[in-house]
Amino acid sequence: SANILFIDQPADIGYSYSNTLKGYISNDTLSTRLCYDFLKKWLIKHPQYLKNPLFIVGESYSGITLPLIVNEVYKGLEAGDKPMLNMKVQLQKTQYFVVLSNRTNHMTIVLGALR
Repeated sequence: SANILFIDQPADIGYSYSNTLKGYISNDTLSTRLCYDFLKKWLIKHPQYLKNPLFIVGESYSGITLPLIVNEVYKGLEAGDKPMLNMKVQLQKTQYFVVLSNRTNHMTIVLGALR
């Protein structure tokens, strides 16, 4: 079985919204930090998912933010942040390529052009 958690951010993208104007202020760095903070808080509230392998997947503009989020996760792992996320791999779909990156052995695989 698998569990999927969709994070639709920043506010005003897709179905996401904010109840305040401040919630619409965003940039890639802030979005990255908020996504990582949300993921940790969500897993603290739902610890039954902590042992599941964590695959971070994105598409479209997340080709920019996804590597930043994965980097935040790895920095947190190296710093011993709690909860310890069971990070396995990142999958990124850009307009042209699907890229798999496994930081454990520092490899990147490009799976070919998308049409």
